[in-house]
Amino acid sequence: MIAKGDIVRVRVWVEDDSGDELRSLYSWLLEEPEVRQYGAPAIEDNSTVEGALGTLDVVALAIGSGLTVAQLMTAIAGWRVNRPKKYLVRVEANGRSFEVRTDDRDEINRLADDLEAALAEPPAESG
Repeated sequence: MIAKGDIVRVRVWVEDDSGDELRSLYSWLLEEPEVRQYGAPAIEDNSTVEGALGTLDVVALAIGSGLTVAQLMTAIAGWRVNRPKKYLVRVEANGRSFEVRTDDRDEINRLADDLEAALAEPPAESG
């Protein structure tokens, strides 16, 4: 669990994407009031994100400032439901990467719980 007042930086990207799908996801996230207001999504260069090779950019957000992990994961799942192809979406936080491959609400809740637990741990060492 993220401690009250703590903010964790999260990065999201779409696998096997030329950039169009990431921009679509970014636009979708901006339409979600909590994500837009509290997550402050922004598109960033992927060079700072380990494992995001092959993608041009990532969406960076803040979790814990009014935006919960569950809200973010639900928004990502909502975007996937509306895509003609079910893209793999990766969420990276605290040095750990999670794959969003499903639109199933129960599975999304489990992923959100796993990500929330990872955020409570010390950052993973890269190497």
